[in-house]
Amino acid sequence: MSANSHPPNSKNVLCNAAAGAAAGVVAATFVCPLDVIKTRFQVHGLPKLGDANIKGSLIVGSLEQIFKREGMHGLYCGLSPTVMALLSNWVIYFTMYDQLKSFLCSNDHKLSVGANVLAASGAGAASN
Repeated sequence: MSANSHPPNSKNVLCNAAAGAAAGVVAATFVCPLDVIKTRFQVHGLPKLGDANIKGSLIVGSLEQIFKREGMHGLYCGLSPTVMALLSNWVIYFTMYDQLKSFLCSNDHKLSVGANVLAASGAGAASN
């Protein structure tokens, strides 16, 4: 351990775990409609957008059709299992990343690009 790295304390670990959980839930919530579209494209192929007047991309048109047919539930189906499955990954990643950054921090409290990459890689390995 470097001279100015700090041992993990429960408050710091808990804050990082909570931040990881919150960030993961927010990220999953924002990308869930895109995951729904991706999964439907994989299963059913590219859709034929019934309304020829739909403007925009295939993705926007697909989002509109799902919303019209199934409402918000259609756009967010599968969110709960995704959050439950990945929650521990996000918690572990954030916590480990902070601890590794603390461990790799130089005497002037700065982290080099290489040290950041190493901390992120270690956190990724620990969470998967």
